[in-house]
Amino acid sequence: MAKFRLFFQKRDLYTIMSIMLVCLMIIFVNGVNKYKTAADEYTAVVTVDNKIIAKIPLNNYSSDKVVDISLKKYGVDIVLRLQNSHIQFISSDCPDKVCINAGILKKENDMAVCLPNKTSVVIYKTEEANKLE
Repeated sequence: MAKFRLFFQKRDLYTIMSIMLVCLMIIFVNGVNKYKTAADEYTAVVTVDNKIIAKIPLNNYSSDKVVDISLKKYGVDIVLRLQNSHIQFISSDCPDKVCINAGILKKENDMAVCLPNKTSVVIYKTEEANKLE
């Protein structure tokens, strides 16, 4: 009788299992790194007419407490809301409301701009925000 040959030999299975193990390790390491960056501290930088008027550390507002900030003293009729480590435009006197529709800003490089009022909010990592003048 003819000898039955397996589709894979033992060494083929070992090679495939080794490759799969390496791939799983890479996926695991990338997943862990994503969680490390999620814990980074972020700062919202608010500018009016190309002047930085506030640097707001978002991690200080991580509770359910809501803080509304009015920018009227800087000559613009805008209200920003801080809550749960994010910031957003709540109201603006601009006609198109693009800044309000930008929604919640909470990750690095998120931004919202109100062009008629020359106002912007950009999220930076805290160490990068501290370098800005």
